[in-house]
Amino acid sequence: MRRALIAATILGVSSSVVAQVSWQEIGSHSIARVNAPLVTDGGGNVWSFGGGHYGMDFSDGTRLLAGETWIEVPTPTVPPARNLHGMVFDVARNRIVMFGGVGPAGLLSDTWEFDGADWTQVASTWPQPRLGVAMAYDPLRAKTVLYGGESFSPGSPLGDTWEWDGVAWTLRTIPTSPGARAGAVAVYHAGLGQVVLYGGYNSPFPGGPPDVWGFDGFAWSIVAPPLQGHEEHAMAYDPVADALHVIGGLGVWKDHHVLQSGTWTQLPAMEYGLVDAAATYVSLTEGIVVTGSLGAAPSTRRYAGGAWSCVPSNWPTPRERTAMTTDTARGRVVLVGGSRSVDLLNDTWEWDGVMWSQRAIGAGPTPRQLHSFAFHEASGKSVLYGGLDAPFGSWTSDTWTSDTWTWDGTVWDDVAPPVEPPAVQSPALADDPVRGKLVAFGGYDGNSCRDETWEWDGVAWSQVVTAVSPSPRYGCSAAFDPTRGGVVLFGGGPCGGGVLGDTWLFDGFSWTQLAVTPPSTSLPQPELVWDPVRERLVVHSTESLVPFELSTWELVGSAWVERASPEFASGKLAFDPVTKRVLAFGHSLTGAMLWSYGADAPADVEPFGAGCLGSNGLALATVATNLPWLGGSFRAVVEGAAPGSIPFLVFGGSDQMWNGVPLPFDFGLFGATGCIAWNALRVPFSLQGMPPGYELSVPGQVSLVGSEWFVQGVAIDIAANPFGIVTGNALRLTVGER
Repeated sequence: MRRALIAATILGVSSSVVAQVSWQEIGSHSIARVNAPLVTDGGGNVWSFGGGHYGMDFSDGTRLLAGETWIEVPTPTVPPARNLHGMVFDVARNRIVMFGGVGPAGLLSDTWEFDGADWTQVASTWPQPRLGVAMAYDPLRAKTVLYGGESFSPGSPLGDTWEWDGVAWTLRTIPTSPGARAGAVAVYHAGLGQVVLYGGYNSPFPGGPPDVWGFDGFAWSIVAPPLQGHEEHAMAYDPVADALHVIGGLGVWKDHHVLQSGTWTQLPAMEYGLVDAAATYVSLTEGIVVTGSLGAAPSTRRYAGGAWSCVPSNWPTPRERTAMTTDTARGRVVLVGGSRSVDLLNDTWEWDGVMWSQRAIGAGPTPRQLHSFAFHEASGKSVLYGGLDAPFGSWTSDTWTSDTWTWDGTVWDDVAPPVEPPAVQSPALADDPVRGKLVAFGGYDGNSCRDETWEWDGVAWSQVVTAVSPSPRYGCSAAFDPTRGGVVLFGGGPCGGGVLGDTWLFDGFSWTQLAVTPPSTSLPQPELVWDPVRERLVVHSTESLVPFELSTWELVGSAWVERASPEFASGKLAFDPVTKRVLAFGHSLTGAMLWSYGADAPADVEPFGAGCLGSNGLALATVATNLPWLGGSFRAVVEGAAPGSIPFLVFGGSDQMWNGVPLPFDFGLFGATGCIAWNALRVPFSLQGMPPGYELSVPGQVSLVGSEWFVQGVAIDIAANPFGIVTGNALRLTVGER
């Protein structure tokens, strides 16, 4: 086989290029928001309206739990956004009833009903504006019961009892009542035939009143032994088991109590805690659906058959401080672990370019966050190193981990090498496929930041001592840059505080700080990835805390250049070999989100046709080695040329006509059987005499974006046929802008 370099300018003189790139949302998995009630209608459908995130924002969305997914249901009429409101299902009238809460403009006192298709505002008189009401529907009397809540004027919990009959609200005068409280939860208890109220907060009981009350339509009375007191909890009644469940709550987020036969029993603690919670019983599944949160990722869970399960099961739940990498051998993006506030995860997920699938359920590394994860091409395995195996605020001396795990697409393996790098959180980790080694740098060990460099060869770790290295840091990120011939490390943070913006290169022997213009804004917790299609390093800040702003930058020549940013927080980046774009998994206020980043007008190369046989019995082939980007160089090689032949590249602007002759044109008429001109052929631009390969300059003229051109390999091979010419397949080039 012989390759020759032919250099030519094919389209004119170069000019400046303005890149057009963007983030595009691939999909999202909506979640019910916190501080929003859940209700089950007569058909067993679970509904929710409004809610907030951290309680600091307000939604006006109507949501339906369809199977394992929350979906937004558009309605002609949309009630004002709110959270901390009351909502019940009126069985007799087949309506959802909603009252009050708080919205952007303050407290609300409006009453709305939902018939499954649209909302209607009802009632001309109503209770005073309030939030944190307790509401339940009494099917024996066909009335909605409302109790208490909190008004910002005079600014204290309320203790009044109201009823809604579908026409008007009525204030009930009850001699004895549970006392002023807000944030209590009420449900109808069929076994007692009463509305049961529990928990909340008031001034004598800041942790939640412990008493349990029942209302039979005439009087309030104590109906069960006291519990420890809960607020921001969820409560649901299971009529099959005649059991009242109290779930989660402020300060006791993993607690789960059940009241049966007049006795409270504490069930095993939940794996993940809940606060700002709501629950409803679903008769179709004979289980409880509950939503709640302790942090950035509100989640929905089911309780049935004595066990908890998470919803959804077909998408990773929203999370922070996770890790993600690209398994280039299998064409998959792999995500593992992370945290939902105080809850640590160790689940493994894979993205195949179309959908997520959960892998290795119940197996793998211990739950952790702030770990590093990278694919090791030489061994064909993804490698996980380090991290924290405890939530923030509960660190101990053995919280930081130094274990090494490998994932081959089927099985996790705790390799337990004899020598391990330091136990750290947030180290950088990247593969150098040229040398066949993973490179790890930095991290925080609980006392100080590190500046050590370690390498993994697929079997063992070894420390690399260099005369110069980046300063001690954690939260930095690294990726291999083939154009610079090494692992590039960017940013991070020193233990003394602040955010770094320097860029370093490791060639396997030494570190060198690159003389590049840094980003003009701070990039906390950066995520660096190499885009092999656009041949660029891309970095995105993954920390959304004020005063930092999410932003995306690219290393172009000797400067970091800012690009567009997506609308998600805490995203992790990896290159998706299927969509051929940078993939980001993150979360917004409403759920997990998947975004991709790349060119709005991507370059493309599409092979077509086939080559004919040369004198060596091999078919000539035209092979692209990169893409035709505006202002760049397109490279191609002619493979399969016989020794002594003269290969070259021909270029044309059409695959339809060539000097008035329809294409494709068969040179069999001249004795070259099977040799075909697939595109318009022109005189070759240059002949051999330089290193293997062809390189064609693509001017930076924006008008060329999206245009198609054609390239075909040809060789003068006197011994091949009477015509003395053999042809290869052709390439259809689409000029793109990166």
